[in-house]
Amino acid sequence: MYTVIDLFAGAGGLSLGFLQQGDFEIIGVVENNESALETYKHNHTSRNLKVDKDIRKIDFNNYKKEVGEVDVIIGGPPCQGFSNANRQKTKFISMNNSLVKRYADAILTLKPKAFVMENVAMLRSNVHKFFDSEVDYDEIEKLGLDMKEESYVIMNCNPDGVEMLNMLSDKEKVLTYCLRDHVFNAIKLIHRYINNEEKLKNYFNKYSTFIVKSLTEYKSTVNNDDVGNILIEYVSKILEIYINGNIKEELIVIDKFIEFVRAINLMKELYENQVIFKLEEDASKKIIVKINTYTVFDYLKKRIGSEYKIIYKILNAKDFGAPQERKRFIMLGLREDISPKTKVEFPCGNPNDVHTVRDAIEDLENYTPSKTVADKPIKRNGFSHKMFTLSLQDKMKEIHNHVNTDTRDVALQRFKNIEQGKNFHSLDKRLKENTYSDPTRTQNTIYLRLEYDKPCGTVVNVRKSMWIHPTKDRAISIREAARLQTFPDSYIFYGTKDSQYQQIGNAVPPILAKVIAIKIDEILT
Repeated sequence: MYTVIDLFAGAGGLSLGFLQQGDFEIIGVVENNESALETYKHNHTSRNLKVDKDIRKIDFNNYKKEVGEVDVIIGGPPCQGFSNANRQKTKFISMNNSLVKRYADAILTLKPKAFVMENVAMLRSNVHKFFDSEVDYDEIEKLGLDMKEESYVIMNCNPDGVEMLNMLSDKEKVLTYCLRDHVFNAIKLIHRYINNEEKLKNYFNKYSTFIVKSLTEYKSTVNNDDVGNILIEYVSKILEIYINGNIKEELIVIDKFIEFVRAINLMKELYENQVIFKLEEDASKKIIVKINTYTVFDYLKKRIGSEYKIIYKILNAKDFGAPQERKRFIMLGLREDISPKTKVEFPCGNPNDVHTVRDAIEDLENYTPSKTVADKPIKRNGFSHKMFTLSLQDKMKEIHNHVNTDTRDVALQRFKNIEQGKNFHSLDKRLKENTYSDPTRTQNTIYLRLEYDKPCGTVVNVRKSMWIHPTKDRAISIREAARLQTFPDSYIFYGTKDSQYQQIGNAVPPILAKVIAIKIDEILT
């Protein structure tokens, strides 16, 4: 029996696949999401399971003394690192970059025989990168990582001719003038409702008191200098807007303030994360920052590759039995001293042996979903004759988590007018109104009615995406989403309704994890 720890375990899809293989025992789990961890602990009941929440607080030298030898490390660390992927560019750093580096620390300290890292298919691209910083400078130089200088726009224009370059170069002023994220985001939200009088009124009713109080406090912290005076002028006008609940022609003031504060908040991130940068003004008067970057992928290869034979590939869960298209980056590593001649290779899928949405959820079609997660499970009135469906039913006489969102009239009318395989864009104009600020930019996964006789697309949080049942005018339930991810009915989810949907959307399909576990077992045996 091989011992396993699961880092960034989520609800436990990877762990479940390894347990289903039969030769692996989970002895440690790390997960900081309370609801996901609750789900994990309810479904993984080993008495010897060591549970931790924050990988940043673990001393892996002591960890090894507590749990003994670890044969395999599995997990999917957040690998966004320092990223410019955010379209709004209100954030440079979309995830604390210490997390993926702590994953590497765990491997190099615990020295398992093998490891499996799962992540988004885009991990190999330049989108996922780290910024050069004082914190990691020595390590990066030692690894000899390839650096690329990149330019990022801090400010598209210099509002009212203010001298911003000197101000943004002053760390103390930046930290003084930054605005709390939730206040900034509440102000930006006005753009979503600006063209809808009723929603704009509701927006003011909901946010005005909070924004007025927050900006009044903010105004009192600003100094009477060139930049501070402009900020005070903007804030004063914005306070009038929110106090009166009437924007009139003053949107330009809010836009200037947003541009101003976005630049300050971006610089705050760079200073707080000790990023090494050069701040400049280009020929078009844009303020830009130049930073050396290196990719997460290159970092992992060079940091872990010194002690492990590594292979990596994009695997599609559909090719291994999941009823969905789900392409994920998988990295496998085998410790060099285990067997230098051992061939490390990936499992082979069968693209011709495909399971469909019908195989996964048709048997649930006539069970009416509950509306709250506190409702009792539903009694099952029979089992399927299909082997795949039967495996998902897992001999359970009750159906847990068959819960979905209550459908309002507008959404119900949309449901009724969308055919299998179609989405929000197939609706006529009257059914698209008053929902999205720009309906033409709505993703093709929104209001998607699934097709019974095909695999579905990648399962995300299907509640947010408003996925529709193939034949019923209702939203896909939590249990149906879990089935599409190949969680058996015996695997019960906990937490709020949205949390359960999110846990499922974030998970590794157990059917794919089991295939990987089989391959790891073959390699180690």
